[in-house]
Amino acid sequence: MSHSFLTDYIKLVRPHTSPSLISEQTWDKINNVAEFLPNKITSFFGFECPLGIATAQSDFLICAEDTAGTGREILADKDRFPTALLSDPVWQQVTQFGREWQDENSILYQKIHNVWLEFDLDGDAQQLPVPSCFFGSEPIYAATSPYANPATPAYCWVSESALKHLLNDRLPERVEAKLFECFDCLPPEAYVFQIGLMLARNIKDAVRVCIRDIAPAQIGEYLQKIGWPGSVEILQEFVREIADFVERIDLDIDISDRVLPKIGFECYFSKQPKLEPRWQIFLDYLERNNLCLPQKRAGLLAYPGFLRESAAPNDWPSYLSRAARTLENNNAEAVFFRKIHHIKIVYQDDRPQLAKAYLAMGYRSIDSAFVDRWRKFTNSSVQIDNFIEPEVHDRLLKFVRDSQAQFMPSEIGIDNTALAIHRRSSILESFPEFEKILNRKIAAILPDIFSKLGLPDFPIERLETQLTAHNDGDYYRVHNDSGTTESSDRILTYVYYFYQEPKAFSGGELRIYETNLNTQIHYADSFQTIEPRNNSIVFFPSAYMHEVLKINCPSQAFADSRFTMNGWVWRKKSN
Repeated sequence: MSHSFLTDYIKLVRPHTSPSLISEQTWDKINNVAEFLPNKITSFFGFECPLGIATAQSDFLICAEDTAGTGREILADKDRFPTALLSDPVWQQVTQFGREWQDENSILYQKIHNVWLEFDLDGDAQQLPVPSCFFGSEPIYAATSPYANPATPAYCWVSESALKHLLNDRLPERVEAKLFECFDCLPPEAYVFQIGLMLARNIKDAVRVCIRDIAPAQIGEYLQKIGWPGSVEILQEFVREIADFVERIDLDIDISDRVLPKIGFECYFSKQPKLEPRWQIFLDYLERNNLCLPQKRAGLLAYPGFLRESAAPNDWPSYLSRAARTLENNNAEAVFFRKIHHIKIVYQDDRPQLAKAYLAMGYRSIDSAFVDRWRKFTNSSVQIDNFIEPEVHDRLLKFVRDSQAQFMPSEIGIDNTALAIHRRSSILESFPEFEKILNRKIAAILPDIFSKLGLPDFPIERLETQLTAHNDGDYYRVHNDSGTTESSDRILTYVYYFYQEPKAFSGGELRIYETNLNTQIHYADSFQTIEPRNNSIVFFPSAYMHEVLKINCPSQAFADSRFTMNGWVWRKKSN
């Protein structure tokens, strides 16, 4: 077998995947697909494994990205694929889509970031592999959302260009109308991140739509608006149930001239099981509800890891060895990472029907500079527990409960410009007693904090502190605290967490992204997630991009909120 096909990558992941998840027969089917596909088409692929059945079957997925020399370019070049594939009408449509995507003057080039090809493997292994196709685009918001781009028509490109090229035909008018209605009904902050057609199943009159940043509490109302035929009350109770276990839920719906009954809930954690104990709790739930078998759970938990070239020198694709080692950096090494991407729960007839795990495999080049940068970033915050005396903590909680009427919606910016779509929480303007207590304790330990974070000493002008409450559905999107001229002298950010116990909310973690401090570009796949531990305080450089993940507080009672006293250490301006 030539070293130019995906079979080289499959050979690396196969020994590290439990036979409870993927059988030998299924691996053979995966190889039958992979031998048709150039390996440069993807650096990220995966497997869809049902968890509630004993059969170790799987579907196969690959991601073609818009990076130069890889996915988009290869998908557009029909000479990269065997002639037998291109005799199939679906492949003709997919490669035509690729050529349009590759054209710098096309709307697809501007809008689409990646294309996923999904291969169903439940048929005859000898048949030519035919994919379903999904494209990941820039966010598609409701036309009335503050996030919608007013410079371009909101949705027309989806049907008139993207879906038309994939179908080699216009989307039926009634389907297009229902699709656009579903876009129009999105909550303001929710957006469509992926759209697909089940081409392999010869379904031409239904579109899969995947929705992100829709709060669990909004899902039932949204489905009711668009005419989903199930019981919204039963569904919303189920959503509340699973939202207690997971960090994020994305919603998948199928749209024809109506919304179809089957929907999907994609359940995510930002960390893998060894670093995220909630995986175990979530899998317990799936087992109790007959959605996951014990042997599948064991195989799933054993899957994450990584593989270096030095551990498999005989099987390592020569292309990756050459690509990783450039003249400028000959100590680079390609590393394959295995991870659980997410678990999807399929829901129909007012109950969950099955759960499927999506196992991911990808590679990236790392070198000593990458390792040094990663080590530096992982030391970019300091968290201290039991920061305030218990008696003061209790008085502070009573104070915020008694002050509920004085809390106001949060605002952003030095000029107090409101931008609710970016931030949702409430703040208290005046809390002098507790502000003094916190600031005094912070000032006493600042030299130690500067040392631990590697920050040079600087003359301090002041500490500025806010008191904030986050309740159900609240969040703060990615930002930094020193990105404007007015805020540029904020050097250190601190967040003190307090709430009543037992804790009545989930979520609300602080996520700090690795950030290039010269360009303010942050790396979406490199971050720390800080748990909001009661009576703890976190310090980190104000220049780092960060966000507050959404809160899930089922009671919605103010007293059950996640409270913080948060603020900044300001550097004194030089004369």
